[in-house]
Amino acid sequence: MTRPILIALALLVFSSPARASDRVLSGELVVLKGSSSQFRIVGTDGTFTAPSGTPLTELDGKAVTVEVSNGRVTQITEQTVPITPVTSGVETIRGQLVLRDPSASTWGVVGDTTTYRAPAGLNLQPYVGKWVEASIDANGRASQITLLADKPPPAPVVVPPMGSAAAARAGTCMVGDATVASGSSVCRGGVMHRCDNGAWISLGTACQ
Repeated sequence: MTRPILIALALLVFSSPARASDRVLSGELVVLKGSSSQFRIVGTDGTFTAPSGTPLTELDGKAVTVEVSNGRVTQITEQTVPITPVTSGVETIRGQLVLRDPSASTWGVVGDTTTYRAPAGLNLQPYVGKWVEASIDANGRASQITLLADKPPPAPVVVPPMGSAAAARAGTCMVGDATVASGSSVCRGGVMHRCDNGAWISLGTACQ
């Protein structure tokens, strides 16, 4: 190997940065009191000097990644924490529980045709026909079902009969020009109502 080539290789070795000494630190950045360039990383020993032009005060208290080369900080990057948007809510319903499909553990409430799923492993039989309150997620599954046996259900709101007095005396109710039998349910004003011997009684269940 010729002398010029040996000199070139020697220069390349000694001029290359010591990559083995490079390191990356992660953690909460804390600016040292009274300083605009000195900082430390929580959980890491020692203090560091930020590169010139780094907006250090804006990074104070934030999670960062610090790149160190040859004992000097070369870059500070703020760690972004992904935020999962809340796309669903929880609805609370109340009413008398009706068992829809025992094998699928689906149920509903009197006066409402919506079907819900019971919490995993819950036996619905003790709840059938009783007043319950349940929290329902956006997928139609109840996170819990609470018996209201020890609490009086909401007082029914009696709506004046829709239709003629004769229909009311007969125990039927009017919906427009049609007559429905006692026990029938309709959606009125966004709330389910049941015909009860000529009077429409609110069930307190939202509908469309």
